[in-house]
Amino acid sequence: MEPWEAQRWVALYKAAMIEVDLSKLPERIANAKSAMTDRTKHLSASNDGQAELEAIADALKGLRILRKEAD
Repeated sequence: MEPWEAQRWVALYKAAMIEVDLSKLPERIANAKSAMTDRTKHLSASNDGQAELEAIADALKGLRILRKEAD
């Protein structure tokens, strides 16, 4: 397990990915994206965290696909 896997954005991303109630999905996606944006800002201020930044980029791609499939 990567150290960053305990970050808030990971839990919110997972919650969005397993949400089956389509009425709740937009909010779950928005919450995950917001947490990812916040974390990205934090990581950009340091030299560490490249693996986490790559994971966030992959997760954002996953959320975009999820949103398209839910529409």
